[in-house]
Amino acid sequence: MAGLERFTVTFVIPPSKDFECSICLSVLREPYLTTCCGSHFCQLCVDNVKKKNNECPVCREKPVNAVIDKYFRRQLNQLQVYCPRRSVKGFQGTGCDWVGELGSVEEHLAVDQLKGECQYVEVECRLCGQPNLRRMLSKHINKSCPNRSISCQYCGFQSTHENITKQHIDVCPNFPLVCTNFCSSTMLKGHELPSHLSTCLEQEVACSFGEMGCKEKMQRKFLQQHLESNVMQHQMLTCQAFHV
Repeated sequence: MAGLERFTVTFVIPPSKDFECSICLSVLREPYLTTCCGSHFCQLCVDNVKKKNNECPVCREKPVNAVIDKYFRRQLNQLQVYCPRRSVKGFQGTGCDWVGELGSVEEHLAVDQLKGECQYVEVECRLCGQPNLRRMLSKHINKSCPNRSISCQYCGFQSTHENITKQHIDVCPNFPLVCTNFCSSTMLKGHELPSHLSTCLEQEVACSFGEMGCKEKMQRKFLQQHLESNVMQHQMLTCQAFHV
């Protein structure tokens, strides 16, 4: 019963005083029988007595000599108990409804194991380490674990959910984008955007005679109009540029 210390065990029928430790007055855990007066102590209580004064707290004999009482242990392990997880804090429900022998509790709980009979024991997700009730683990792994494996819906790249949603999505070549100029072209693929901007009529561009000195900028759709309306000015700028 060494693995039960972290749980509170509730008996279906409270055990008699015969199963009570003479030191801690609780139900015996790993019962030991003293050779001096025949008292029963928990193994941990015996160890503490030996460390303190090594005197039997019942008959005062020194040193305390005690041996494990295998008969008492068998009797204890046959007592009926409720699952220690029949009430789970924060969970809407009654918890585990298992009832069985005390000696079967550890096997029922299977603490620190991914698989086990009791569905109300917390186990760590093998992908992210987050604790979950065993009954919720499958849903966590498939639906909410940040390290679950998924594929990008746009390009098929496979990685963890966290990487896809927080990093890959910013560089995905097929991620649908809207033109930064909010033109009529919508839902462009990421890799198409640079090419689109090179022809987008809403994109701001410099005058074709910028190198000659024209500092005008306008949307690409107005470029031709600008060129046609400023032929003389552009000719003058060109002449000045070549005569400098």
